[in-house]
Amino acid sequence: EVIATIEEFGDRWLDAYGTRVVYPADEFFLKAALPVPPAPYYDEFSQLENGIGLMAYLKGGVERAYQDVVPSDRPLRISVATGVAARDFISGLIDELKQKWHNLICPVYPIVNDYFGHQIVVSGLVTGQDLVNQLKGKPLGDRLLLPSAMLDSENQYFLDSMTPAEVEQQLQ
Repeated sequence: EVIATIEEFGDRWLDAYGTRVVYPADEFFLKAALPVPPAPYYDEFSQLENGIGLMAYLKGGVERAYQDVVPSDRPLRISVATGVAARDFISGLIDELKQKWHNLICPVYPIVNDYFGHQIVVSGLVTGQDLVNQLKGKPLGDRLLLPSAMLDSENQYFLDSMTPAEVEQQLQ
């Protein structure tokens, strides 16, 4: 119902002014188990910094990068940490990549938000200490990929004031 209400307003703006102006947040689609709309739905991604359209934007970026992937005989061992809400979406993107790069080893780790509470499921509110506490000892491969939304605008701090370097050091 929330999505339908927001889309009704968005459709009115689209008809009258050529842009939606209002969009449901990605988490509404995830909670409703509905597919995230394609990139054109979000026009120019004007609300990306608010978490609106991030998943469509990411999917488009992965699809563009997928075209340039040159599979290798060497296994690629990486991992991804994300908020609980995005786990299935990110896992689906990784599964698509594995269709082309068959020896891609990439577990997706959903991080439960102990810092702010388990009801908080978005990646942008995951803290450094939750990453460290939940990933310590897990196979992370050669590189751990994190959503940029976990960090401040200068990519220097998590919300708990830990730095990426501190997280890297603690996770080795």
